[in-house]
This record gives sequence, structure tokens and C-alpha cells, in this order.
Amino acid sequence: MQASADRFVTASRLAEVSPTPPPIAENPADPRSDTDQLQPADLGSAHPHERHRILAAFLATRVVGNAFIRFPYVFSTAIAAGLDIRLAALTTLLGIRELFGIGTPLLGRLADAGHLTRLIWIGSIVAGLACILAPETGPVGFALLFATGGLAKLGIDVAQNSWISHQFDGARRGQVVGVLESSWALAFIVVVPILGVGIQHWGWRAAFWICGPLLILAGTTAGGLLGRHEDRLLLQESAAHAVQRSEQRALEEASAAA
Repeated sequence: MQASADRFVTASRLAEVSPTPPPIAENPADPRSDTDQLQPADLGSAHPHERHRILAAFLATRVVGNAFIRFPYVFSTAIAAGLDIRLAALTTLLGIRELFGIGTPLLGRLADAGHLTRLIWIGSIVAGLACILAPETGPVGFALLFATGGLAKLGIDVAQNSWISHQFDGARRGQVVGVLESSWALAFIVVVPILGVGIQHWGWRAAFWICGPLLILAGTTAGGLLGRHEDRLLLQESAAHAVQRSEQRALEEASAAA
């Protein structure tokens, strides 16, 4: 009895000091594994300098994009005269553009799936081209192009907001969102006066010809910076998977040798 009790005490003490063996990692080669691929919405954490560059590009895109949305109201008289329609008809056409904003939740689902770079790239190109081509069409074409461009611009905003929510914690997120929201003021302070000078010198179409290319330039720049960030995350994820596979293989070989 005494020998059995001694053995029990010894085993209990060993259990207290012996570390619990770590669990064997899930086999990344298993097609059912959730770690086999980078989750689309896993945006990782960017370096502070990288985040600031992306945020600056986002701000520039938002400034021009907001000018694209609002400048037709500022120069509505000149635009209505150029399209040869009444001012009330122009406001109706612009209202149709706002109606397309109902589709924004669908763009949010694309952002949740991780297609942020695509939303910014495609959105800026579509919105920019719509802005350039809109004055070259009649009232119906103008309404359709501006509605399409407006929806594309909302896609840019949704993608930017989604990235910010992943990159900045609650202590700074409100400040960063506030910086982007200052783009409404900057659009009227910086961009709209430039468009006004263009209209004064080259006619009402000049506002569209200036704003469209600026939107494409700013958006593709922002998309390029964000794309490089995502490519770096993919490389890091691939390297992590390679390490996991090597460790799993070593564990299997050790188990087979034992």
C-alpha cells in the first residue's frame, strides 16, 4: 500500500511540473482546413507608414469623388443650358442618380468578401469614365452615366471604410473617419473652384473633363497602394503555410519512427 501511495504522489508531482504538450496543428493540406487559404476579409495589419500612404491616397480619391457627386448642383444652370433642358429636369436626372444608391448594400457584401482593391480600381475607372462621357450624350445618357458613376463612387467609399475599420482600433478609428469626412469641405474648397475656372474658360463640359481624369488618377493610385499591401499579406500567408506543412511533415515522420 505504501509503495502504491508513493508512486501515486510521484506521478501527481510529475503531472504538475510537466508542460502540457501542444496540440498538433491542423493539416494545412487538408482541403477542409480553414487555414488552407487566406480568408478574403482578413486584411492584416499594415505598417504605420504604409497605412498613412494608403490613407492619404484614400483622402485624395474621396475629395475628387465628392466633387464629382456635388459639382453638378453648383453649376446646374450652366449644365442645364448645355444639355438644353430645364433646370427642374436636371435636378430630376440627378435624383435618379441618387436612387441608384439603394444598391450600396450589395457593394458592402463585395467588401466583406475582401474585394477592396477591385472596388476601388473598378469604381474609380467607371466613375471617371462616366464623368468624362456624360456631357457628350443627351439627357437620358447623362442620367444613366451619372447614376452608374455615382454607384461606382459609393463602392469606393464602402471599400475604404471597410479597410479603415480593420486597420485602426477604436481609439483612433473615429479620428481617421473624421479625416476622410473632411473631404466634403476640401472638395468645395479645392476642386470646385478649379472646375469653375475651367467652365469659365472652356465651357460647361470642362468640369466633367477635369474631374473625370482626376478621379481615375486618384483612385487607381489608391488601389495600387492597397494592392501592394494585399500582395504582401498573401506572401506572408504562403510562407506561414509552408512552415506549417514542414512542421506537420516532421511530426508525422517522428510518429512513424516511434
